Amino acid sequence: GVDLAFQYAYFDLSYLDQTMMPIGNRNDLYLFKVNPFFEMGDEFYKLRLGVRMDGVNRVQEKDKFFAVRPDVSGSLFVLNKKLEFYAGLNGGRKLLTYSEIINENPFIGNNLMLLAQNVKLGFEGGVRTNIVEIVDLHLGVRYRHVDNDPLYAIDDYDIDYTQSVIPFNKFTLVYDETQTVSVLANVRVKLRNSLTADLGFAYNNCKPTNEEYAWYRPTTEGKLKLTYDLNDQLAFHSSFLYQGGRYAKVVEFGNHGFTYSTQKLKDVLDLGLGADYKVNDQITAFALLDNVLCQKYQLYYNS
Repeated sequence: GVDLAFQYAYFDLSYLDQTMMPIGNRNDLYLFKVNPFFEMGDEFYKLRLGVRMDGVNRVQEKDKFFAVRPDVSGSLFVLNKKLEFYAGLNGGRKLLTYSEIINENPFIGNNLMLLAQNVKLGFEGGVRTNIVEIVDLHLGVRYRHVDNDPLYAIDDYDIDYTQSVIPFNKFTLVYDETQTVSVLANVRVKLRNSLTADLGFAYNNCKPTNEEYAWYRPTTEGKLKLTYDLNDQLAFHSSFLYQGGRYAKVVEFGNHGFTYSTQKLKDVLDLGLGADYKVNDQITAFALLDNVLCQKYQLYYNS
């Protein structure tokens, strides 16, 4: 088979200065994707062989890029599919969208240049098993080498130099080339017929090329969720979320203007409680209470 895709983005970054003269320019970006592949498999294995070819044309900058990346993955099933070993290589470009960015960071500003995120090389591998029927286990490792990787930083455009005022609750994107190694572990245990425990852990070692840290990205992540099905209609659940090793790029004023410094953020500890009530096959009512422990932490610095 073959997958084809085309994306077009238009950015108008022009604005008027104090003399009512336009500053900045527009940017038209075209992204083409072609992904031919061959797939085969049976009850013992699954194999995908392909390549991802993409091209980018940024009209105003007269920049053109073309690349070919692997699209190879496979799985081996043993013990009647109770044990799966998998691995894959991938890559390719993805056009960043404002809606995706703002869903992740609602404090992002609108003066953005959205580029095509370029995964130069991605690898994932691991094992999945449910040998013991009440336990599902997944262990994996991932590597990503990404260019134009967006990181968040305080938008220094609106800094008031006369009053030494730094804007809060407004962020912009800082693009960098990053290499990330992640170790993942997920376990689901069916403790009883009505009680389920989901435990997840991830360790992420992200190394940017230019920035000191991969701003706001956690080094360690953990989540525990307990679900109790009282009956076919009513279920209760509680979740505990942990994120640690996050850093922020901070703007500070000094004797010679503003400078940048690094601030380590407080770890995220969040306990949540909730319930779901299934009215019928089409309607479910739910209630959710987050941060039951009333912990004070910042998702983004000064926000």
